[in-house]
Amino acid sequence: GYINQQRHHFGAILMLKRRPSWRYTNHVSVKNHVNVKNRVYEKNHERVKGRKLGAAAVLISLCGLLKTIEFHIMRRKLWIDRSLSINLGGGNCRWTSAFPLGSDAEVFGTILAGYPASGMRLTWQHAEGLTGIKVGDDYNYVPPDALQRTGIIKTQYPHLEGIWSWGDKFDQVLLLIRNPRHALPSYHTLLSEIHYAADWETVAKYYRDIFKTKPTVANWIRWRDLLFHEEIMLWSEFIDYWMSGGMQYWLDLDFERNLQWPFQAVEESERKKDVHCIYEMDCNPVTVLSFDRLIDPATGPAEAAKMAKVLEGKKGMTVIEEEAIPCV
Repeated sequence: GYINQQRHHFGAILMLKRRPSWRYTNHVSVKNHVNVKNRVYEKNHERVKGRKLGAAAVLISLCGLLKTIEFHIMRRKLWIDRSLSINLGGGNCRWTSAFPLGSDAEVFGTILAGYPASGMRLTWQHAEGLTGIKVGDDYNYVPPDALQRTGIIKTQYPHLEGIWSWGDKFDQVLLLIRNPRHALPSYHTLLSEIHYAADWETVAKYYRDIFKTKPTVANWIRWRDLLFHEEIMLWSEFIDYWMSGGMQYWLDLDFERNLQWPFQAVEESERKKDVHCIYEMDCNPVTVLSFDRLIDPATGPAEAAKMAKVLEGKKGMTVIEEEAIPCV
C-alpha cells in the first residue's frame, strides 16, 4: 500500500511538471549530434588528406550520387504528374498524395496555427488534398529540411510545444480552434502516450506509438485536477495571441511561455507585440477554422471552402475546383 501511494505521488509530480517541449529538446539533440559528427569527419578528413580514394569508395560515392539524382528526378516527375487532388466532375474527386515544392519554389507561404490536439492532423490533410502541397512542421523547418519548402507548415506556437522556426519566409496565418472540452483531453492523451516525459530519451521510447492508446480514466482525472486551470488559460491565451495580431502574454524571461511560477501572464494593458509579428509577418489570421465544424458532415464542406478561399490565387498555390471541395 505504501509503495502504491508513493507511485501515485510520483505520477502526480510528473503530470504537474511543466516540461520543455520534447520536440524542441529533440531538435537541439539532433543539432548537437550533427555537430559532433561533422567534427569527427573533419578530423578524419585531415588525416587522409592527400591520399587517393580506393576504388570501392569511389564506386560507393558514385552509386550514392546516382541514387540521389534518380530520387530527385522521380520526385519532380511525380510532382508534375500530380499537382493536386483530381476533380472527376459532378462533385467527385480522387485524392492523391502530396509532395514538397522543393528548394527552388517561390510560393506565398501559409501557417496553420493551432493549440496542441486541436485537430491539426485532419486539417493539414485537408490542406494537402486542396493544394497537393505537402504540409510541413515548424520543427522540421530547419536545415537541411528547410531546403524542401512546403509552402504550408503547421505550428503550435506560442504554446510551448511550438517554435517560430520559419523566420520571415511565410506570409499569412490560418487559426484553427477546437472546443477545449475535446482539445484538452486529447492533449492529455498525447502526453500520456509518451508517459508524461520530461526528456527526449524517454520520449524516444514511445513517440512512434502515439495515436494508438487511451489513458486510464484515473490518470485523466488526476491530470485534469492538477493542470486544468493552467491549460485552459494557455488555450485561451493562444487564441488571444493570434487574434490580437501577436500580443505577447508571457514575460521575456519565461522562455517556455508556460506561465508557471515564478512567472505569470502579463496584464493585458501591459502587453507588447511579439517581435516576430513586428518584423517577420503579419500575425492577424486571414481566417479562423473550427475543427468541430470541419468534422461535421453538415458544415465540413463550407469550413474547408474557407481554407481554399484564402489559399486560392496565391503565388505558387493551385487549389482544386470548388465543386470538388466537398469530396476532398
